[in-house]
Amino acid sequence: MQIEGMAEVGIGTSPEAISLRMRALRIVMEDPQLAGTRGQADFARWLGINKQTWGNYEKSGLRPGIDEAQKIAKRTGVTLDWIYMGDPRFLPLSLGGRLEESLLALASGDQSPQSERRRA
Repeated sequence: MQIEGMAEVGIGTSPEAISLRMRALRIVMEDPQLAGTRGQADFARWLGINKQTWGNYEKSGLRPGIDEAQKIAKRTGVTLDWIYMGDPRFLPLSLGGRLEESLLALASGDQSPQSERRRA
């Protein structure tokens, strides 16, 4: 995602980019108006994915297999292009905006994303 004066954040197929996108997605989906999940284990359970597997997506940038990626896409509304490459072009606008905000916060080292700050 291109921001004035800033390199693209969360774009590409590197383990770091995948890890960042998966973390951003979980954080965004914690919003009660979306999934309302809390934490990795709850989010993984909501997706129907093993919690250790989800943890590996977030921590090591493990690339989801196609079956898991389809579960993620179906439950959250993201596209396979976004999961695998970070391409935001076909995301729903509201979801794309939330993901962009979360990606930027994570990339800047903000460990308390807005969704978590709103709950506090």
